Amino acid sequence: MLGAATVAIKPAGLVKINDEGWFWLNSKEAVEYGFLGPPKDAWLLSPGRCKAGDSSPSKLSVDTISEICKAFADDKIIKRMDELVRSQRVAFGFLTAFFLAAILFFAKELMVILNSYDSRMMLLRQFRLHRRKRTSGRS
Repeated sequence: MLGAATVAIKPAGLVKINDEGWFWLNSKEAVEYGFLGPPKDAWLLSPGRCKAGDSSPSKLSVDTISEICKAFADDKIIKRMDELVRSQRVAFGFLTAFFLAAILFFAKELMVILNSYDSRMMLLRQFRLHRRKRTSGRS
């Protein structure tokens, strides 16, 4: 659920190019993806860095860097990125809501089971106490 919520909240699309690993991509930047947040040595590419030629994350191949930089310059790809972000946010938003509803349902059911167990144990104690009193009164 945490991963789905992260994708739903983040204003970037989660993509993979050339088996280089997953990364966040929007029209402003491309950042390395980490499940619990970006790694300490995460790479970052922006249109400004691409134009300046300062696009050398050591973890990425030259082909992947050039594809990301081309994506920043192409209006069609930027429009597609925005659609991807929107569709991922909607899809993962629904997925997160479903997971949350399922967790709440199971938590409610767990509370019912635990309350039922407590009630049964209370009745058993009362029943044993009543029997003890009844049998001790006969002696």
